[in-house]
Amino acid sequence: MSTKLGILTLDPQTQQEFFHEIGKRARKYDIELFLFSPLNIVPASHKVEGYCFHSDINEWKQSQFSLPLYLYDRCIYEEDSKSKNAKRVVSWLKSRSDTTFLGYGLPNKWVLYEELKNNPLISPYLVETTKASLPEKIISKLSADHPIILKPIDGNRSAIYSIEQIENNVLVKTTRAEKVVAKSFESMADCKQWLEIILRKHIYLMQRKLNNVNKNNQPYALRMLLQKDHAGNWHEVTRKIRVGDKNGLLTNTSENIYTYEGLKKQFPHFNVTYIENEIDEIIAQLPKQLEQTFHPLFELEVDIILANDQSIWIIDINSKPKMISADKIETNRLEQLIEAPLAYCQFLSTSKNGLI
Repeated sequence: MSTKLGILTLDPQTQQEFFHEIGKRARKYDIELFLFSPLNIVPASHKVEGYCFHSDINEWKQSQFSLPLYLYDRCIYEEDSKSKNAKRVVSWLKSRSDTTFLGYGLPNKWVLYEELKNNPLISPYLVETTKASLPEKIISKLSADHPIILKPIDGNRSAIYSIEQIENNVLVKTTRAEKVVAKSFESMADCKQWLEIILRKHIYLMQRKLNNVNKNNQPYALRMLLQKDHAGNWHEVTRKIRVGDKNGLLTNTSENIYTYEGLKKQFPHFNVTYIENEIDEIIAQLPKQLEQTFHPLFELEVDIILANDQSIWIIDINSKPKMISADKIETNRLEQLIEAPLAYCQFLSTSKNGLI
């Protein structure tokens, strides 16, 4: 009897190429694949309106079906009512004993930081973080030598801000529509007024701004994708360098992606052996520590800043990685990335049935 795996997405009508490629390989793993929104579950019957992948014709077909036993959550939430309702449904699904998620996700960035800062294996790589609760608290941390970063607590698509004091002025930068936007305030009072407005809209975290720019004055960071394999073991799938705009910010909308080897060429003075040993240690410890502290996981996107002084900092951890386009992944890694949800689902199924 085949295993049933459902992919959760807020917009199943937009059938992403990544989902289609998973479908084309589902038969190999004896998995019946479904695609649906959490909002399309009928509460009374637990029947679902969505799509079923037909391997004989390699197409999704609209269908009604029972709630699959295994679920792969790829819902990316905004701040609209649709997202909030879907999030509640997914929380309900995670509480059920008759459904198993490939990964159960992570809490917001503040809870994550508060837990990990007490972990001696991870805390040395964490930037000191505080809640940006009041404008006065933010301004008190600001000086000509210490620019700061404000980032949203929940990791949604709210803006990330860089705040820097230049003589008597305050310069604020952010990214909108993939463009760097800058605004200068002539006094701390004006800056405080602006801060009061943004803090009413979102909860932000505050960190010091790290010095991580290349010779073209572009900020950069290392992004790694980790996934579990067919035996439930963690593996690194990709290691890439993300680069922001000149004099700009590195945000999740930064699309300039280069190979890790390119970093070595730009910074020939870096002690590559030391850096790689430290990164390997992070990869070996971080997923294990996260699962021990929170819930079972399937994949992780980890962003690491290699500062110009060669210090190493974990700046973001995401349990729902942004899928990298196929042309930016090595051919031998692409197949592994696509098949990973199927292979891990098969592992969970055989483990549940006592076959391994």
